[in-house]
Amino acid sequence: MKIKDIDWNYKNQVSILENLYILLFYFITRKAVDYFGDEGCQCIADACTEYGHYRGGLLALEQKSHDLELNVTNFYGHYDLPRDPRTLQKYIHLDPHAAEEEFYSCHFSNIWKWLEDIPLSECSPIGKIYCDYFHPAMWQGYNTHMKMTLPKIIVKGDEKCSFVTSWDDCPKETVSCNFEGVDTINWHYEDGLYVMNTIYSLLYFFLSNELMCRFGDRGIDCVIDGISTYGTYRGKLLAYIHSQTNHSNSKSSFIKYYDYPDYLCACDTTKEYPAMFSTHSRSIWSLLEKNYPCGSKMKPSEIYDTYMGACMWTGYNNYSPDDER
Repeated sequence: MKIKDIDWNYKNQVSILENLYILLFYFITRKAVDYFGDEGCQCIADACTEYGHYRGGLLALEQKSHDLELNVTNFYGHYDLPRDPRTLQKYIHLDPHAAEEEFYSCHFSNIWKWLEDIPLSECSPIGKIYCDYFHPAMWQGYNTHMKMTLPKIIVKGDEKCSFVTSWDDCPKETVSCNFEGVDTINWHYEDGLYVMNTIYSLLYFFLSNELMCRFGDRGIDCVIDGISTYGTYRGKLLAYIHSQTNHSNSKSSFIKYYDYPDYLCACDTTKEYPAMFSTHSRSIWSLLEKNYPCGSKMKPSEIYDTYMGACMWTGYNNYSPDDER
């Protein structure tokens, strides 16, 4: 299990939460491809589209609440994702109806390729699904007049990412998201770490819900396998970080120096192990499970709460330097 020799930037909280987002997508998608092959790839692609539409629409609702016009300038200027310090980018052009932005580093791509021993100059099939489907969908979910293309993208082996946004005066496509009850949740767009928690929670829901809706019991097995593998890895990663920061490997360190900000999580004291959870995530999942019912015998939140904490604690306790290759 590979842990070291990648830039986790574990002293920066935005980087830590972005790492978890990247790993969550990787492990669930990896299992979807292993279980279902091309059908699994298409399922993840459709989930990324739905997730992108929802996240873009949610950002639009937030901007409308502040009387902002939904245009390209405000999309970029008030984007939801806080900037990770590992990111190198610049705007080539930006106006209300068009933009070109270039990225010269991508830790998403670096981590996905590193986990699968893919050279940086080659394409990550898992990463390609995310970039091909999520980005255009989020732009469209924010405003259907906005069209984005990616003529170059690092995850496919290019030297940079080029995000090109144009304006369509007469869009033919429509986007439909169920935003019933969104005003019952405080989305905390003013707090970048809260936003990271939000998009992590949205990503997990749309990936897991789509797998369970499409593949039934086998989809449930796939999500359980993905979240268990991710939880185990995340626990080992936390133990590795503790070893690098001179914290003991103990229950108290696990709780005190957890990988989430303390104001975003709590510990479920009813369980035998230190099961950390986010009330914000649970509120989001409760809303989405009501608005996007699947009819599955398990809900995404139930799988996460049942397996994530237990597997993370197991991984944390079973970490050894041999895991650092």
